[in-house]
Amino acid sequence: MWYLAEILLAEPRQTERRAYQCEACNVVFAADSADEAHRKAVTWGRRYAVEPPAALQFVGVSHLTTIGEVLGDGVEICGRFFESADVWDRERSPESLKAVVWEANQDTPLGELLSPAQVAQVKRASGIPTTRGNE
Repeated sequence: MWYLAEILLAEPRQTERRAYQCEACNVVFAADSADEAHRKAVTWGRRYAVEPPAALQFVGVSHLTTIGEVLGDGVEICGRFFESADVWDRERSPESLKAVVWEANQDTPLGELLSPAQVAQVKRASGIPTTRGNE
């Protein structure tokens, strides 16, 4: 059986602090049971958290769902129902998708592809100190 795990990492806990920079990694695992998939996800998360530039710590597995027996082209990984305003008015062209933009601009420095807020998030998640002037 295939499983999809959302693995949560966050900046180290600090006293008197509530908001943290986080990363959620969606990773697939082949396993005979949900327990085995969870163990694999925890192992993956702990290993990922110590890879350079390690600034985020492993928090845990925040979501685990089965995909099915077969994983391949066109298999639905997961989905959800939700409510959203102005859904028909948003940009949906291929050129607006991050994966398309990044693949089309592989020689462009990442800082030119990200907004200043996104650059600050990446720096913070990588443990690079930021100040108001260089975000």
